[in-house]
Amino acid sequence: VGRRAMMFWGAIACGICMLVYVALTNLKNPTVITNWTAVVFIILYEVVFAFGWLGTCWVYGPEIAPLRYRHVAGAMGAAGEWFSTWVMVFGGGTGINAVGAPIFAWPLICCFLAAAYVWFLCPETTGSTLEEIDVLFARGDAKARIAANTTQRRNSTTGSITEHRRRASAVGSIGEKGGMGHNEEGQDMA
Repeated sequence: VGRRAMMFWGAIACGICMLVYVALTNLKNPTVITNWTAVVFIILYEVVFAFGWLGTCWVYGPEIAPLRYRHVAGAMGAAGEWFSTWVMVFGGGTGINAVGAPIFAWPLICCFLAAAYVWFLCPETTGSTLEEIDVLFARGDAKARIAANTTQRRNSTTGSITEHRRRASAVGSIGEKGGMGHNEEGQDMA
């Protein structure tokens, strides 16, 4: 599963869980069953959030940022996650006391806004090198220049790797049965 799919479907699933939770906690006459169902859906929300979004801020932000800002993007992603957690922990109780259960309408709305954001603005990066991601976000002449440099670098790197593999296969690998330093039974010759 790619990062974009995890974020998109995670946001949709979190939104559905939060929709059910908000609906059940705002009933005029709640029952024990509706209260426990709300608990199940908030726990399910947390599980889906952990799968789809919790680790993404540590990976996706630095991955899509230009090289010279990757460290800043990583720091902002981590700080954003912790700041959001702080707001929920310290502001959630006050919000529930002031507004009541309808306070959870804002995370519900944010889930669906996040899904739209991912759908329209976040390209898939899974399986791409950082250089390919740079090309993905570059514009105009910079895009062509980065693509040319990436291709040139890949060809020079691939050539040296291919040469190394050719030499290694001709000699044999240390530690493999029949390789350099071992007899046919795989025992050390020393």
